[in-house]
Amino acid sequence: MGQVQETVVTHSRNELVAAVVCRLIGKSITESEVHFEGNAPIPYWRKMIDIGLKHRGEIVQEAAADALAEISSLTDYSVYLTEVGFLCPWSCGA
Repeated sequence: MGQVQETVVTHSRNELVAAVVCRLIGKSITESEVHFEGNAPIPYWRKMIDIGLKHRGEIVQEAAADALAEISSLTDYSVYLTEVGFLCPWSCGA
């Protein structure tokens, strides 16, 4: 996937290419690809999803949102919510 240049996705009249890139990311990304270190450069997939979300075409925005939903399903947010206290008030007996 990293072979598709960013300029191809951001070029005008690129709705189909941009939508396909987002859909492919959503269907093929793995859990290990989702988790990256905070100091690491922004991953290619994240750049493409951001481009898709900001795209003027509705079909691309929907594809990017669907891909982001797939990516979100690979992440366990309960760890983060517990750290900031969102889960504790009703699950800790407080």
